[in-house]
Amino acid sequence: MHDDFNVHRKVREITRKGHKNNCKPLVNEAGEIIIDAGKKKEAWKTYLENLFHDLRKEQKPTVGEGPEILVDEDLYQIGTRNTEFTRHLTSRVNQLATEVDDLKQDVSGLTEAVHDLQNLDAHVEELNTAVNPINSNVAELDKTLSTH
Repeated sequence: MHDDFNVHRKVREITRKGHKNNCKPLVNEAGEIIIDAGKKKEAWKTYLENLFHDLRKEQKPTVGEGPEILVDEDLYQIGTRNTEFTRHLTSRVNQLATEVDDLKQDVSGLTEAVHDLQNLDAHVEELNTAVNPINSNVAELDKTLSTH
């Protein structure tokens, strides 16, 4: 059951409203406030070493160290990525080949259109040759009619 009477207290507790910030500045063993980030890091390191009594030296990881399974996993991931890349590349090559085929068909259609235009020019010349005698006959007829 819910305690409707104390809901406001629970909300304040959860949202931490009304709580003061109890953060205090970091101080060294002499009680002096530490401002420098490097000195703060060193103070925390000393504190944790004293807390856990961990006197081991810090070891930096070296490249190439690690269990064999990591090398096998890396090789598997490289192989998987290569396979995915090969699939993607093959798909893209197929798309480009389809686009090239489409362009070839377009060029073929344009070549036919240019050829048709050239044939049209030849037909226009034939028509002009056929119309020239008619035009001269009309001109003669106009002369005869205008003289009468």
